[in-house]
Amino acid sequence: MNQLDVANDYIRKNSSKVKCKPTYHFSPPIGWMNDPNGFCFHKGEYHLFYQLNPYDVVWSNIHWGHAVSSDLLNWKHKPVAMACDTPQDINGCFSGSAIEKDDELYLMYTGHIDHNLDPVKTEDKIIQQQCLAKYHEDGTVVKSLNNPVISMNMLNNNYQVRDFRDPKIYCKDGEYYCVLAARNTDDRGSILLYKSKDLEEWHFVSDIYRRPVEDNLMFECPDLFTVDGKDVLVISLMPCTPEYEGIIHNQVQYIIGKMNYENGLFEEESRGIIDNGSNYYAPQTTLDKNGNRIIIGWICEWSNKNSKFVKEYGYNGIMTMPRKINITSGELKQIPATNMEEYEQEVYAVEDTQIDGKYTFTEQLISQHIHMQFSSFKTTFTIQVLGSESKGMSFTFNPVDNYINAYSNYTLKVDKDVPCAFNNKVQIDIYIDNNCVELYVNGKAFTFLCYDFDKGKDITISTENSLKIDLLKQMKISNVVIA
Repeated sequence: MNQLDVANDYIRKNSSKVKCKPTYHFSPPIGWMNDPNGFCFHKGEYHLFYQLNPYDVVWSNIHWGHAVSSDLLNWKHKPVAMACDTPQDINGCFSGSAIEKDDELYLMYTGHIDHNLDPVKTEDKIIQQQCLAKYHEDGTVVKSLNNPVISMNMLNNNYQVRDFRDPKIYCKDGEYYCVLAARNTDDRGSILLYKSKDLEEWHFVSDIYRRPVEDNLMFECPDLFTVDGKDVLVISLMPCTPEYEGIIHNQVQYIIGKMNYENGLFEEESRGIIDNGSNYYAPQTTLDKNGNRIIIGWICEWSNKNSKFVKEYGYNGIMTMPRKINITSGELKQIPATNMEEYEQEVYAVEDTQIDGKYTFTEQLISQHIHMQFSSFKTTFTIQVLGSESKGMSFTFNPVDNYINAYSNYTLKVDKDVPCAFNNKVQIDIYIDNNCVELYVNGKAFTFLCYDFDKGKDITISTENSLKIDLLKQMKISNVVIA
């Protein structure tokens, strides 16, 4: 059998062993999953490709997994789309994107080659180049005979071929553009722009975005798009050199501004953090069938603290709920893009309720949505979810100093304050789905993982002063199909 057949056969024989999966968040059938790739709407279906190692719960042997959906909520697993089976991608089919051309779907990805055969591995033996493939309606993917279409020879001496990856393609004025992450000779991140008329022959345009050397940042998974009349550049940040690990934390930033195609530079106006949790990385956007800009990200685990859990579960990695994004007052705002109402069953609800001290929910659910509304509140309060005597994840809302404090001890310990201006009407939505939690408030999002064998289940609201809640609803989420 070829490598694709081997991978699909392995999944077919072993995926039934996987357990403790989320209900309404997408996760792989088995094994390791990271970055969303090729996220798009094509011929009436949403396609989600993703980085996949079907054989283990750790990063290695990277294939492209594939799933389709009609509504961004219910997903159907498809056969593995690509394996590392050509000389141009022999050590990995790394991240990339998808685009329609002449009513056909094309995929561009990074072919990863690692010539390290010596006991001591060195990065200067790594080659990353951009490859093209075509998706066929029978589900097969055929790689271009002209690969790589953006080769190491098209990278000038200012950049290093060991970090040259993650192509995101888009079309503008009848021509194709591609933004790529690269490491420059200062050992720092750059975002490069390439241009093509046919997806096969590409030309370097410019280095559109970089930051000061002292920031020590490497960029990954760039995305460039327009929303609400503004250009937005999304980049996933990581430390560029090892001594900054633990000082610079992996996170995703958005930069709002203007892509100036005349001078080849992205002109920054403002920037911010896309997700304020500790387990979010490498998102990708697309337009939905109604023209809304949708973003989906990888809920990831950066530490080895939970290796025993994921080994037992048989999978590692979850996607966020797809989110609709827009720009308000110079900030990128997010709300869930999927319509959950028909999958939600109300199990508890109260209106115009006064809370003094501590209030604990009695209904304990694995997959649920907690919705709260306030016409105003002037006192600090805390919501703790997945709580027990020793574990928990909490969100403290402070309307006096205008911040949200997020705390979790399920993964790497998190305890940080995030600025958030509360207006008169505040809506809080918390989505809990077995091993992950997403919070949405005032357009801000927080994402956390909570792999654990014996998670707490209590949900508690606590306040030192009297707190009036206009509406509180707890809803069970079920019957979403991801199979």
